[in-house]
Amino acid sequence: MVKDERSMLRSVEVTENGLVELGDMAAGEIYNPDLTTATRVSGTVRDKQGNPVAKIIIAAVPAGQGDKSSLFLAPDTGSDGTYTLRLPGGGSYKLGIWTTNSADEARRSFTKTIQIDSGDWLLNVDLQLD
Repeated sequence: MVKDERSMLRSVEVTENGLVELGDMAAGEIYNPDLTTATRVSGTVRDKQGNPVAKIIIAAVPAGQGDKSSLFLAPDTGSDGTYTLRLPGGGSYKLGIWTTNSADEARRSFTKTIQIDSGDWLLNVDLQLD
């Protein structure tokens, strides 16, 4: 969601590999969650040999919402393969490794389902890169 020139929220649909002009970034608002109550998931991404994998993006979608669900992304994994993903609240989510620019393809690769309560932090939710 972005705000238009009248400060009204509006949806922006981005097509696969598409670009969208969002306007003046000075008008944007930074999402700054209260980290003491944030809902988070963290773990390590490893390859088939068990080695940590750097520069991988972890994504989550609310489970059971089909292709129109929201998509949440974690920053790239660190050199030790670790990630932390912040979520907007509790619920059931599917986690996956984002290896493509296609949101639809990424959704099909989500293989790990988690259940989390608002404000919780699930640790050691490890994922394997195929």
